Amino acid sequence: MTMMLGLATAPAIAADFTFAPKGCEFAMTFPEQPTSAERCDPAAPTQCTHSSVFVKVYGMDSSMRVTATCSPAEDNMLQRYSGDVMRFTLESMAKGNAKTYETGFNDLGTAKQAILLGSTPNDHDGEDVYMAQLWIGEKSVLTVEGVLTGVQTPDSDTTFTDIMKSIHAATAKAPAETAPEAEKTDESDKGEPVENKEESSKDD
Repeated sequence: MTMMLGLATAPAIAADFTFAPKGCEFAMTFPEQPTSAERCDPAAPTQCTHSSVFVKVYGMDSSMRVTATCSPAEDNMLQRYSGDVMRFTLESMAKGNAKTYETGFNDLGTAKQAILLGSTPNDHDGEDVYMAQLWIGEKSVLTVEGVLTGVQTPDSDTTFTDIMKSIHAATAKAPAETAPEAEKTDESDKGEPVENKEESSKDD
């Protein structure tokens, strides 16, 4: 799983649909058009949350689901959220989706990125793969969750990896640096989820 932790910084794939909502500082691509929705704050019509869900079924025993959500950022969120806080946020999301997982973090200057890659044994003598990414910019936050279940095939593996590779800061002119070496963690060893954890003052 360690190799995949740096995949979000690889060049984007060519695809038929680009998820790049207005006001979102991040973008990604899907091989087909996903189901999309927009929800705006009645009190602030320009403050909208955009989401897309991509589902693909491979026969009877394999499928994937990738959900992307881009929302307005809170005030000073980029400065306030450390790497530890972002990793704990993803670890909280992973509960129930992954037995073991690895995490990585990048500070890109104008954005911060955290990645979690996990797995759970399945009934097909293999593993279901779970991946989550959290991107925070000056004005927006992108959350992506992907699940690859059942029997993995070269086609499903490639499609899943390519979607996750394509995530990037929309204004970036060059690929980001590779995520630092990941630490492997067992879910049962973790402490309180991010909502109960004080934000770290450590500079990542």
